[in-house]
Amino acid sequence: MKCKVFYFNLFLILLLFVNVKLTYANENEIKIAPPINVRVEDTPADNGVQLDIYWEASPTEDIEGYTISRTLEDKFPDIIEQLANNKSTSWNLRRLKAMLILSINRLDTKQRHQIRILLPKRQGLQAFTNNLDEYWSDDREEILNILQNKDFVSIIESVLYEEEELSYADSDELSWEDSDDAIESRLHFTYTVYAMRGDDTSEPIRTESLSAQDDWIDKSKIVTAIPVIAFTLTLIWYVIRAKRGDELYVRPITGIQEVDNAIGRATEMGRPILFIPGLSTISDVATIAGLTILGRVAQKAAEYDTPIFVPVCDIIVLPVAQEIVKGAYMSAGRPDGYNSDSVFFITFSQFAYVAGVCGLMAREKPAANFYMGMFWAESLIMTEKGNQEGSIHIAGTDADTQLPFFITTCDYTLIGEELYAASAYLAREPLLLGTLK
Repeated sequence: MKCKVFYFNLFLILLLFVNVKLTYANENEIKIAPPINVRVEDTPADNGVQLDIYWEASPTEDIEGYTISRTLEDKFPDIIEQLANNKSTSWNLRRLKAMLILSINRLDTKQRHQIRILLPKRQGLQAFTNNLDEYWSDDREEILNILQNKDFVSIIESVLYEEEELSYADSDELSWEDSDDAIESRLHFTYTVYAMRGDDTSEPIRTESLSAQDDWIDKSKIVTAIPVIAFTLTLIWYVIRAKRGDELYVRPITGIQEVDNAIGRATEMGRPILFIPGLSTISDVATIAGLTILGRVAQKAAEYDTPIFVPVCDIIVLPVAQEIVKGAYMSAGRPDGYNSDSVFFITFSQFAYVAGVCGLMAREKPAANFYMGMFWAESLIMTEKGNQEGSIHIAGTDADTQLPFFITTCDYTLIGEELYAASAYLAREPLLLGTLK
């Protein structure tokens, strides 16, 4: 009887043990729910250099993180990212592939085992470890140098693992940004995202295949585009009106109105006109504005048969000024009055040029001096010499450091943008006038 009781109790103990094992196994077999709404999108306004992967968190509790794999044309995943709760650990498989290929035959059994441990046991990586010979890298020289280091395994660990922040697109959605040379090459990639908990993973969720694209319009800059378009349309409207012959009002500027009076004064006195288009190059907008005014002054000088001198200090400005003065004489109907020696080059040197101009003032004694363009420390020297010769001075520049000297020593001064307005005011060119308006 006691024997039967003993065997019965033993049977109950074994039954209880089996029940506990089955319960524990069932708990471990609880499947991890995959992430929800996994999708890939082209990053807007990035010029085609980045793709964004979004997903909602898995409803399963105690998720340790997520793994993202990137696949090109259904081949082996090129990059794998393991994202923990707040950080991500990334494996640079491209470098790892080359290291393993080069080292597979020179490592001992222990080292090989250590490297195998470094590889995360995730989906797809086992296929990689079984097919090492299919992959290669261009970092051969760098990797050979690494292989000569005794701390080979620790170096691999430092190359493989990097920590990054896992960003949240909003309160419920997570995101990861993918950008490298392959993305910029406009290749089509498919991404796979699955949740992790310990050694268990959820069902992988794949995205559609997508490549980064150039963006024609940056929507974030529409606020800037609207006033630019409005300004452009206004500019075109005023240019059309100016070409049509409509009278566009431009506020009177005393210095511009006195240009004709200064030329008339020089004609009455029988003395020449001196025009200095600044000391800058043809690439300076102030020089271009000054040369435009030169055309108007030279045309009036041709009409009144008054000599004009135009000394320049830039060899590129010289032929431009010569053509402008020559064209002005032709427009005035007096091509024979043009003297090619009236527009001449002095020197590149700043103060040597000023010395030449002052010598010209002393010899020719011009009655009207025009200073239109960019000037530096030489401005006061020239205007003081002109005052000694009794000349009338009209200056214009956008060099704010020289404006005080011109205002003090000249009869009239065009300040800043008035220099640009003068070119449109005097030339009455529809494009210039419409732009000014």
